[in-house]
Amino acid sequence: MKLAEVIELTTGRDNVELYDNSSYISMWNDWYQGKSAAFHNYRIWNGKKYVPQTRYSLGMAKKVCEDWANLLINEKTDITLGDEASQEVLNNILRECSFWRRANEGIEKTFALGMGAFVINVTGMIRDSEGRVLPSYLPKIDIQFINATKIKPLTFEDDKVTECAFVSIDSKHTYIAAHIKNEQGFYEIHNFVCDGITEDNLTVDTDKSYVFYTNNTLPWFYILKPNVANNIDIDNPLGISVFANSIDVLKSIDLIFDSYQNEFALGKKRIFISTKTRSYNEETGDVEKTFDSNDVAFYMLPEDDDGKSYINDSTQALRINEHQLALQNQLNLLSYNCGFGTQHYRYDTGGIATATQVVSENSEMFRNKKKHEILIEDALVTLVKAIIYAANTFTTMRMDETTNIEIKFDDSIIEDKGAEKESDRLDVAMNVMSKAEFRAKWYNEDLETAQRKIDEIDSVTIDDAETYMQAENADEGAQNGTGSAEEGEAR
Repeated sequence: MKLAEVIELTTGRDNVELYDNSSYISMWNDWYQGKSAAFHNYRIWNGKKYVPQTRYSLGMAKKVCEDWANLLINEKTDITLGDEASQEVLNNILRECSFWRRANEGIEKTFALGMGAFVINVTGMIRDSEGRVLPSYLPKIDIQFINATKIKPLTFEDDKVTECAFVSIDSKHTYIAAHIKNEQGFYEIHNFVCDGITEDNLTVDTDKSYVFYTNNTLPWFYILKPNVANNIDIDNPLGISVFANSIDVLKSIDLIFDSYQNEFALGKKRIFISTKTRSYNEETGDVEKTFDSNDVAFYMLPEDDDGKSYINDSTQALRINEHQLALQNQLNLLSYNCGFGTQHYRYDTGGIATATQVVSENSEMFRNKKKHEILIEDALVTLVKAIIYAANTFTTMRMDETTNIEIKFDDSIIEDKGAEKESDRLDVAMNVMSKAEFRAKWYNEDLETAQRKIDEIDSVTIDDAETYMQAENADEGAQNGTGSAEEGEAR
């Protein structure tokens, strides 16, 4: 059976349609990995035969995706909940599943392949004799990232994936997890194992298949994509790679870089010598070497009598400046096409350097960053809601389902955080900003939590001051002979 037929059989659906973008994903993946066989492998005619060649690559497709991932998800990105106890539970869950590392890698691969997914799993669940899930300490919440090659969207609503199948393959089997809605609108996760590793020849193993009922309308997955319109297939709701419209520029970059490398290989110093430069031992008559045969700078020509010099020096001038200028121009085009604005990349000291200057809020890079954050924020909020429900329903962990969820992104590249923080301190000193507002902004807390902690600090400070004053008064009284009756008796 084909993959669509397997999903129809196991879920009871009719006319399942799999949205496919695999041909483009395969091409984008080649460039993301560094080399496209169709472009980087070629051959040249040397006058007698074709000689296979491989072009050098700068790997700029991956560099672009890395930079976007580091701008959008990094160590300063934070998810803040309004409830302190829920915040602690969430932080533990994210830490145990290495979420932020996976998220950074996930955004990079999403921008490379045009699509990716966060998927929630509950592991270690215990069921009763009737198959119902029992709350226990064993279940744990896990968050995985699935790359585009394993995602098969099933249904869309307003270009947003509402049902999806995730497919993974090992040496013998194909594993499928289909997230679909039942008639009540609740999500069911159909897990099944198939014999076979090709999507056109699968056999379902019913003994290893089961259905997990979430009993909720919240999806346990979220499909990510760059916030860029699909101009390759306008009617296709799937995303495109962030460098999808820059393939020609990537080719130009690698073509120039390959020529740059060959400039040094082909332009090395060569000295052509005639066979007449050989000397003879007058006593033995043997030919003696005039030059070291292991020296690659020398190349011996066949003997001739054309009257030319016995030694010819061939040293070609290297076109370094021309190559660097051409390469920089193409890097500027790539930077512009991929949303960074111009001059984000600089070819310097034999490698690619990334601009680190603070950019203004009206720059193209800032606007594109904020545009991508819209989809990522939606993904993280939806993910946290599903985590809270899964934790409360299938584990003994408890979180407030009504808590406010806030996503804070890192804008340090946009503005000088140190200068801004110092400015806020002055505002607090001038009573223009409250201490609670300052703490909420710089300590990633909601206003209520910040005010409570400010009150706790002030309370401790007052108590300590009163204790200190009492001790000071007691010492002063003892020195003046005005201590207590007990102190007088002791003396």
